[in-house]
Amino acid sequence: MSIKIGNRISCSSSLYENVGNLFNSRNMSVLDNYAKAKKLSIKFASLESDLFDNTVMTVSRPNSDVSKEYTLKLSAETKEAYVNSMKKIYETVAEAKVSLAKAANKKFAEIAKYYIEAQKM
Repeated sequence: MSIKIGNRISCSSSLYENVGNLFNSRNMSVLDNYAKAKKLSIKFASLESDLFDNTVMTVSRPNSDVSKEYTLKLSAETKEAYVNSMKKIYETVAEAKVSLAKAANKKFAEIAKYYIEAQKM
């Protein structure tokens, strides 16, 4: 089951139970606004079988088949862990935005190449 946090962010209920302090509308409102401005969708889910990370974050563009997945270690147990977790989320979303733009440009170039080749026939 998924819990909606803002317009562009969702979190699995199992992850919400573990680190729910991170995933509330007050904490995520700036990230949600950023995701809206950059046309991104962000999904967080619990990562069960990893020794180091506890979260998988998927960043995608709506109506696109291209997405990027990242594993993160999120915690809200201490103030320092909370700050580090929020910082890591923001850094990773910014990195994903760049990666998705490159992937979209590459895909567009491939489509344009096929179109040009078809025009030659």
